[in-house]
Amino acid sequence: MFQRRNRISFVLHLGGDLVLTGLAFVLSYRAIEIFYRELNPLDHYSALLIILPVWALILSRSRIYQPLRFISSLDLFLEIGRSVLIGTLAIFAYLFLFKKIEVSRLLVLLFSLADFLALFG
Repeated sequence: MFQRRNRISFVLHLGGDLVLTGLAFVLSYRAIEIFYRELNPLDHYSALLIILPVWALILSRSRIYQPLRFISSLDLFLEIGRSVLIGTLAIFAYLFLFKKIEVSRLLVLLFSLADFLALFG
């Protein structure tokens, strides 16, 4: 029973974190659009949706879903930072390998910062 409850809790937390990651991307896009207005339409970035399964894999392999009594705040901060960094590197690798020059690198960096803040907050 406890394993089932832990599994349900894990899936709910991971799903919530992926929703936060998606919202961080949209908010980052809107923020840059307000200040620069030189971005491609949002549908040009739909190829980046491939990162959500990768992000889910990275987050599920980290220690951030352990009970807080087993992980300190500093360790949680570092684990989230490491996960976001690995995910950001995966995005940049994808952009480089598939020559996606139309994707704003500033957007990716702002998204990474927003995602880190959303996941840690």
